[in-house]
Amino acid sequence: MGINMELVHPAAITTSTLLGRIYITCWRISAGICFHSAIRAIVRLSTD
Repeated sequence: MGINMELVHPAAITTSTLLGRIYITCWRISAGICFHSAIRAIVRLSTD
């Protein structure tokens, strides 16, 4: 009972792939910002 790929429109596949890439990119950026902020906070605390 899988999805028949012939019935799925190619534009829908492209859109879902594009949205997936955008989501992953945004997640990586936000995770990077949070990680960077945490490191800066730790460095700031250790220098006080």
